Amino acid sequence: MPELQYRGHKPEEEPEEKFTPRSPQGGLTRLFHYITGTPRNRFKFAYMGGLIFLWWFTAFVMERAYPSFKVSQCNWSNWEQWGDNKAHRVALVADPQLVDDHTYPGRPASMMRLTEFVVDNYLRRNWVYIQRNLVPDTTIFLGDLFDGGRAWKDDKWYPELDRWNRIFSLEPGQDVVWSLPGNHDIGYGNDIVPLALKRFEKHFGPLSREFDRGNHTFVQIDTISMENKNDSRIYEPPKEFVDEFRASQPRDKPAIVLTHVPFYRNEANSDCGKAREKGHKLSYTVGHQYQTQLEPDVTDGLLTAVNPILVYSGDDHDACHVTHPFVFNGKKQVAHEYTVKSISMAMGINKPGIQLLSLNTNGAGDSYKTTICLMPNPFAPFIAYALLGISSLVFLALVHYFPNRLSGLTQKFKYHPLDEHVLPVSSKPTVFNRFSKHVTKAFFKDIGVVLIAMVVIFWYFFTSIYWHT
Repeated sequence: MPELQYRGHKPEEEPEEKFTPRSPQGGLTRLFHYITGTPRNRFKFAYMGGLIFLWWFTAFVMERAYPSFKVSQCNWSNWEQWGDNKAHRVALVADPQLVDDHTYPGRPASMMRLTEFVVDNYLRRNWVYIQRNLVPDTTIFLGDLFDGGRAWKDDKWYPELDRWNRIFSLEPGQDVVWSLPGNHDIGYGNDIVPLALKRFEKHFGPLSREFDRGNHTFVQIDTISMENKNDSRIYEPPKEFVDEFRASQPRDKPAIVLTHVPFYRNEANSDCGKAREKGHKLSYTVGHQYQTQLEPDVTDGLLTAVNPILVYSGDDHDACHVTHPFVFNGKKQVAHEYTVKSISMAMGINKPGIQLLSLNTNGAGDSYKTTICLMPNPFAPFIAYALLGISSLVFLALVHYFPNRLSGLTQKFKYHPLDEHVLPVSSKPTVFNRFSKHVTKAFFKDIGVVLIAMVVIFWYFFTSIYWHT
């Protein structure tokens, strides 16, 4: 065959490409050169890396640093009057009330699972930092551990118990008392569910009992069962317990009553104080499976039987401090009652909290000090994430659609984006085709990368909190 003739330059034959194995180090080197090799790549690596880091930093602040700081503001040394070796420190927790299908009956299942996830994470985070930063000697729960506990059959209740144990996990030797039932756990008065009552007692302990901590006697009373008038199997155990305690008087240690439902108070003595969010009074209301205050005769009987200096209650979800005057052995006495805020973000208050109690063990001066400890603002993270999300979209839009607005930033990387996205539209100088498919595709690609990074970041922070106690 005659040799082909070429006009002008004869194309050079391309050398045969030889395959050479790529080492991992070579791959990393090429990746590094790709990232830093051109002004465009350097600029993109800088703004995408900075944006992802900003999301990680914001999540770290809102999920770790801020909750830890907020709980640490309640440090015992800030308000108690005696040293570490003279105090027994107690954290009182009310109404965690794990949300379930009974909490929001009309909410779609997918939204309900999301609600459970968010509220559980808030409770878990609070629990971790209470135990880690405050290190209470004893933690006492004041009932309503679950929301629909009284209604669930075993096939639903036991998974809820597993959920409870994941959120409020215990370390060996940790002193936690959580056997006081609430009306959401077992029902109320004549409507108490016997199965729920027995099940709760089986897994959490005696419903009425006494125990000594820090030179004081805590008297835990199942007062909602005392309100039952129909079934002696329900009302007799707590009444017998109170009668036995009355018979053992006088006691040498000050008594502190623990009750789920607050004591009755008359209208003239019902102002709850400045710590309360909703109104100034805890009203007396009776409804299906609840009652906001104990009946007057039950309240009077407990005060004269126990002779407490303090009463701690829950149920209302908001703070309330009142005094109860009574007569014991012919002497006038006064008991201070503190209704403890709910620790949950889903109980209708803006500022969840717990109550701290420091007991003086040296026997001189005041025997106790108590204060409210507010938990982190439950809505602050959502506000921060929403603002950062909007800011991220605006920034990426500027990068892709209005790069001239970022000229001060791009010039630092010697990157000129207008040189890359131009179209000759006339004999005049070329203009930036702001809304080309190429620009829009790059914009949404960056959004996708940021979204993937956000998923990874939030997955880490929402799951790693369960790795700690």
